[in-house]
Amino acid sequence: MTITSDNVEREVLTWSDLSETEREEFAYLSANGGQEDASFFRYDDWTYDMGEFERVTEQQPSLTGWVGYSADSAFSAVLIRYVRDEYGGTDSDHVVVGRYYDNS
Repeated sequence: MTITSDNVEREVLTWSDLSETEREEFAYLSANGGQEDASFFRYDDWTYDMGEFERVTEQQPSLTGWVGYSADSAFSAVLIRYVRDEYGGTDSDHVVVGRYYDNS
């Protein structure tokens, strides 16, 4: 398994931060009123809905340090972790994004 990241902090966005085109992409949220609670980030020319990410669990020790993943194939996924603030707490306004590849 290989995990790569450029360790760039990316801003967590709200519905109002999205462009009209991005809002159309996530129209399923506005159809049920969920857009107000949704969070997004932009990475590698894509905008991601953080609500579509699965939580990393203790049963996934190879993903320690990451809080969520979104599979894009059976062998790869986008990973996210929240940035730590200067006091060691979590800065929920920024994420670091990585990629997981299973090369076995």
